[in-house]
Amino acid sequence: MPTGNKSLTSQEIPFEKVTGTVDVTERLRQMNITQRHAVLATVSDAGPYTSLVDFALTPDMKNVVFAVPKTANKFRHVQQNKEVSLLIDTRKNSVSDYLKAEAVTLTGVAKVVKKGKRWDEFSKILIKKHPILKKFVHAPTTVLILVEVRRRLHVSRFQTISY
Repeated sequence: MPTGNKSLTSQEIPFEKVTGTVDVTERLRQMNITQRHAVLATVSDAGPYTSLVDFALTPDMKNVVFAVPKTANKFRHVQQNKEVSLLIDTRKNSVSDYLKAEAVTLTGVAKVVKKGKRWDEFSKILIKKHPILKKFVHAPTTVLILVEVRRRLHVSRFQTISY
């Protein structure tokens, strides 16, 4: 690891993929605390599309919940194709990110949560993490989306992959 004023050199960047041993569930638990936003990737007839969402993971780390306006492209895309992915990362946009930043890609199926007991449960999880979104989440123009995670991929130290 670079220390002090020493700059990162290209010789320090790993050029081969390494299988990691990270406890992905625990890393997700920590990232759920420290990271507020995720990049949502969807696909529509027009092709791939990415957007930022304020997310929260369920306590079991198996689902992701977020809210979107009914008029948003991301909502239309989820209606067209329920297969989505989310990227949660710790980058700070600095050179040290090459070896220090982590990213978790979650892939799964997105579903609209209908009003009722489940909606109440998932909205509370999202609002607890993002209290500023309370009015937005409860607005009649907002939809709550739950992603049932099917695959998790954690990347650290540039090319260390854990599942």
